[in-house]
Amino acid sequence: MEAIEIREARAEDAKALLTYLRRIGGESDNLTFDNQGLPFTEEEEARFLESVHRDSKSIQLIALRNGTIIADGSISGFQRRMSHRAVLGISVVREEWNHGIGSMLMERLIDFSRNSGIELINLEVRADNDSAIHLYEKYGFRSIGTSPAYFKIGDRYFDFELMVLDLRTDRYRSRRLTEDDSAHLLRYQDINAATIDRWIEEGWEWGKPISHDDYVKAQNGEWDVLLTPTKPVPHEWLGDLRGKKILGLASGGGQQMPVFAALGAECTVLDYASRQIASERMVAEREGYQIRIIQGDMIRPLPFENEEFDLIFHPVSNCYVEDVGPIWKECHRVLKHGGYLIAGTDHYINYIVDSDEKRIVNSLPFNPLRNPEQMQQLQEEDAGVQFSHSLEEQIGGQLEAGFRLLNIYEDTNGEGRLHGLGIPTFIAMRSLKE
Repeated sequence: MEAIEIREARAEDAKALLTYLRRIGGESDNLTFDNQGLPFTEEEEARFLESVHRDSKSIQLIALRNGTIIADGSISGFQRRMSHRAVLGISVVREEWNHGIGSMLMERLIDFSRNSGIELINLEVRADNDSAIHLYEKYGFRSIGTSPAYFKIGDRYFDFELMVLDLRTDRYRSRRLTEDDSAHLLRYQDINAATIDRWIEEGWEWGKPISHDDYVKAQNGEWDVLLTPTKPVPHEWLGDLRGKKILGLASGGGQQMPVFAALGAECTVLDYASRQIASERMVAEREGYQIRIIQGDMIRPLPFENEEFDLIFHPVSNCYVEDVGPIWKECHRVLKHGGYLIAGTDHYINYIVDSDEKRIVNSLPFNPLRNPEQMQQLQEEDAGVQFSHSLEEQIGGQLEAGFRLLNIYEDTNGEGRLHGLGIPTFIAMRSLKE
């Protein structure tokens, strides 16, 4: 399955967007228009998109799969005494409903609003559109009233719920970014994606997809997968995977998900790096199995429904994230009761020593967004932007999220002085959502 691309709509998208609007208008009675779409010419739509692009309080996003628009989302801002407010709209083609695309758009629209000084977001939704209302409530929207007989289709009237999201609340105020922080956030995530893509081009071990022969071996029961550099995950941690729904969280690259697919699992993978996504898609197409592939950022709310997965497989990767607590909470939310989180994590030892692993040179926590000297170290080593995390954050964070820790093992770097001395620098954990 092709990965999903989300980007801002441009004037040259006008024709495709009008075609998309005609399609969704014919698929749903939840919109203000039918299969005739909106009464705009291609030129008028292009001018509209240009005006949205120039408006600092507005944005029009489109989601594409294989170059075709499958969803759109918008924030329409106001001026002067209403410049703190905006209106949100989201639509998705029917065949993509319940695939998490609405959540992906919602995250980006809320982030845009928060960083554009918007404080209140309003929307209107048909009162019987339960799935849409559930999505909006998940992100903090609340109903402030009902507009009776808002639609009339034939002889039937339909009420609409009026909903609002208050970005001044603690939930979003704590996530509000200053201009400098926003630049850091965007920069460090983009730096990491670009760095990993470059490492893969240079032959990075964790970006090499499995071979066809290894896939066939997995089908025949001969397989291993890694969470950490050297120790394979015990097979009993995973159990019988036939028919199980597995989320590979930051697990792109075509290494683990193909094995799980060969063992009969129904797989979804979310990863931020483009080349990891491309490798995942390449292996799936080569071997002929289905997988849901999402290019997304795990620091955002995951674009999945509550209790959707039987198992989450999360290799070492949260070292590229400043705050791991929300990730554990989101994992708990999307796992079914009785489901397992299997995670590998880097802990702080690698971050206190120099590149030769001979001297202790850094204080903790290692956070290059707060310590320019640590950022310089990473830049000199072409190591992206990484963060240390304590055991309180890694293990305690899972417990706080509601997990029960079942199993744990340690692992080394697989090379270097610390490895030679037998000093573990990674942990792997298996936790249960009861």
